[in-house]
Amino acid sequence: MSFDSQRLAVFAIASATLLSCGARSELRVSSRDASAAACTASVRPNAGTPTSISYTTAPATAAEVIDDGAGQAIWVGGLTSSGVYANRVGVLDTNIGAYHAVTVDGDAVHMPAMGGSAFDPRRHRAIVLGGTIGSGGDLDQVFAVTLSGDRAHVSILPNLPDAVISSPAAAYDPIHDRLVVVGFLSGGPPDVLLAARATVSLDLTPGAERWTQLLPPESGPTPALPGEGGWMAYDPATRQFVLVRSGNRNAPPTVWTLDASAPVAWQLAGSIPVAMNGYLLGGPVVDPGSCGMLLLANDGQCGFQLWWLGLTGGFALEMRGDVSLPRGTDRMGYGAVVFSAARDLAMVVRGGSCLVSDHWLDSAVQIPLIR
Repeated sequence: MSFDSQRLAVFAIASATLLSCGARSELRVSSRDASAAACTASVRPNAGTPTSISYTTAPATAAEVIDDGAGQAIWVGGLTSSGVYANRVGVLDTNIGAYHAVTVDGDAVHMPAMGGSAFDPRRHRAIVLGGTIGSGGDLDQVFAVTLSGDRAHVSILPNLPDAVISSPAAAYDPIHDRLVVVGFLSGGPPDVLLAARATVSLDLTPGAERWTQLLPPESGPTPALPGEGGWMAYDPATRQFVLVRSGNRNAPPTVWTLDASAPVAWQLAGSIPVAMNGYLLGGPVVDPGSCGMLLLANDGQCGFQLWWLGLTGGFALEMRGDVSLPRGTDRMGYGAVVFSAARDLAMVVRGGSCLVSDHWLDSAVQIPLIR
């Protein structure tokens, strides 16, 4: 596929995550309490037979966040099937896959493509970070979207620090009521590349929102590789942030962790041996039924691999299913992966066809998670 497919594949899903045991965002959060203590569950899901469902076409490469309790995802910005910036907010019903646009009010912002995102469960709102609106480069804007019926209210938050303006990955911190954010920059002068390894946080206290440097660059993950982006989540079982990096064709995805209670430095936990030219397509998402996290990867054959990642007793990784998808759904940089722990399913929304070049599919595919 053309249309900057590598960048799309790396960054679009960074928005669609859901932490159902706690925060969400990365692929990443639900509205349940994320400050879980010891975890003893061990039932790990397998991938079931996928089925196609029809729905009104949602924009691709949007910033998506999921409220699992409400059974819906907030869809911000993205690109239409003709490649035009959608400039709208919509809602995807995760029960039936139906999408519809909503009326927007509040502050005026750009509705970007490929923006980072997180779910703020305390205030039940999506937070969108950065992204792009074309050749103008990366945006530094940050804004919140709060749904009320068929209306979305937009409120501007402090702009991204320069260090994390490139392809930000974010997760909600339920311990300190803040966002934790890292960026991905793989090219530039040495001093700029070093600064881009910093970890920053956004205090979400109403009226006192501000950015601070949480960790200096030297305590961040190693420099980003060309094409690499990331997905972040908060793991309530271990009280850690989990960052999965993917997208470089010559290196496997890697998993990094950071202690949320007393953050000192990111630690490399392990790597994911997936046959997908370095592309991770969705995850990590907290799976409270197994005290682990779930990830989806392209298997290189018009299908997906479901992986289970456990961190409670060290780094553990299991492949839980390799499934072929209807209609040749492949390049998920042109769509989104939505996990619903409440419903035990993954939903692949608007994949690109691996059978027809530059063709976007106008359907969603549900993959049941069988326990």
